Amino acid sequence: MGNAYLKLPDLPAAQGASTSALAIDSGNAQAHLGLGNVHFEERNWEEAIAEYKAALVSQPEFPEATSNLAGAYLNLGVELLDQKRVDEAIEMWQESIRLDSENASAHYNLGVAYTQQGNFDSAIAAYQQALDIDPDHAEARSNLAIAHFNRGVTRMNVDDKAGAIADFEQVLEISKDPVLRSRAEKNLEQLR
Repeated sequence: MGNAYLKLPDLPAAQGASTSALAIDSGNAQAHLGLGNVHFEERNWEEAIAEYKAALVSQPEFPEATSNLAGAYLNLGVELLDQKRVDEAIEMWQESIRLDSENASAHYNLGVAYTQQGNFDSAIAAYQQALDIDPDHAEARSNLAIAHFNRGVTRMNVDDKAGAIADFEQVLEISKDPVLRSRAEKNLEQLR
């Protein structure tokens, strides 16, 4: 019943229906899902996560609860990254990916966090995974090129000439950004 109310713009009614159903049967997976959806709509990610987990305890094979839980972890990760809590954001996206490995946005966001940490190997892997899932993900493609460029610069600075060349060549293969391409070409000229 809580999910039926959620289809209306009346979140208090949906919350009330789900809470009432849980008062009758605390293991009601649909009611936990409904309450989780209310919290999701209110952007209360941690409360949504708790309700989706409760739904899955009651009904372990519940695809809608699993999908919504993955989405709540994804959104909580974004919120945590905005608060500069990068390690916690990474944990949320890893959990989202564990639940839904085909979510390109979770892989992309993981790449963003790894880039912020300067972990270009992991960032490249995450962006590539996002592109494997969604080849048209423009931000993942752009950030993949930037991560290759940054790793190439890092490799130049530690005299890893072959690695740097490989990264700058990847930039030229991936990127359409004329400024980034020009900088990669200049670095390649220096290395050759």
